Amino acid sequence: MFIRLEEYENRLEDIYLIQGVGLTSNIYVIGKTAITLIDAGNGAQINSLTSHLQKGGLAVEDVVKVIVTHAHADHIGGLEDVCQKAHPEILIHEAEAHSLQGRIPEQSIIKLRGGERVETEKGVVEVIHTPGHSRGAICLYDRGRRTLFSGDTVFPGGFFGRCDLEGGDSGAFIASLKALTKLDVDVLLPGHEGPVFQNADEHIQRSYDTARNFFTSPFHRI
Repeated sequence: MFIRLEEYENRLEDIYLIQGVGLTSNIYVIGKTAITLIDAGNGAQINSLTSHLQKGGLAVEDVVKVIVTHAHADHIGGLEDVCQKAHPEILIHEAEAHSLQGRIPEQSIIKLRGGERVETEKGVVEVIHTPGHSRGAICLYDRGRRTLFSGDTVFPGGFFGRCDLEGGDSGAFIASLKALTKLDVDVLLPGHEGPVFQNADEHIQRSYDTARNFFTSPFHRI
């Protein structure tokens, strides 16, 4: 499903959401002629980026950047589809760049560390390293729009990603969520589930409180 987010929130002009079918990440599309994607979905035919972009009047050939929030299969499976039809830069945290070896041209990969400012057609997003769900998980903060692309770090309603997969770390997760509570965020665009268009700070705070209580509970390891 291709969703024009500005229909729900004016500040999100020319920012779109592709919601996939099955176990796949949300894909966010920034811009119209020099497109930046945030994540690429699982790559299944039913979730074809080419088809979804066409439905929105956009072209996969116009993708110039893909920012990967983390390298789990449901977020990077669609990269091959994009790289076969365009020549985008693929931005990913250095801790997980090895996951792309053999999947896309090595010269396309740009390794992030956190703290970078990435230019898009609609302005700048700031890279925040948020380990916990995985070693190289990142969030992207659009300060001007008070918008956070939260990957699998924060979900609406006070939920958060799992940390029992390879590279997961509950202590790091708590620290990452605490850092996100310091941001001024009104709009939350998560890697799964639907967007939050107002008072996203409250959802981030609840995620932090829930994670802290859960991971420090004496029953957590039982």
